[in-house]
Amino acid sequence: MSVKLDQSRWVAVYIGRTQTPHFTANDINGLTAGFELLSSLCHQQWAHAPFSLPDAPIERLEVRQLIAHALTSIGSQVLTKREQQITALLVQGLDSKEISWQLGIEIGTVKNHRKKIYEKLNVSSLSELFQFFLSHLIVAD
Repeated sequence: MSVKLDQSRWVAVYIGRTQTPHFTANDINGLTAGFELLSSLCHQQWAHAPFSLPDAPIERLEVRQLIAHALTSIGSQVLTKREQQITALLVQGLDSKEISWQLGIEIGTVKNHRKKIYEKLNVSSLSELFQFFLSHLIVAD
């Protein structure tokens, strides 16, 4: 699905399934019904915001290497190693339950780390955390 913000900018939304390989007709109907709300929220969030990315030299690293480095170094100045590990998993799309399972820790512990991560990085949502990661990715050495 995509939402046209203006003549030159779009928001693309990709939705996938992890438990079953295909969307049912009911799933598609539900997604279609929610698209108008999603479109409205996208316009509210980004239609009048200028698009900006920090300048950075990225020619010398392969994209895969750059992302791997950014995942291991995000927040290194302020986060503990465990908080960095959880942050890396969050920006890769894992939720608290999945992180809990993968790291072998309680979900409450993940939630406590997540709260501290948001506080230390001065973000208040997962989307802000991902924006922080993208900025870090672009300027990471």
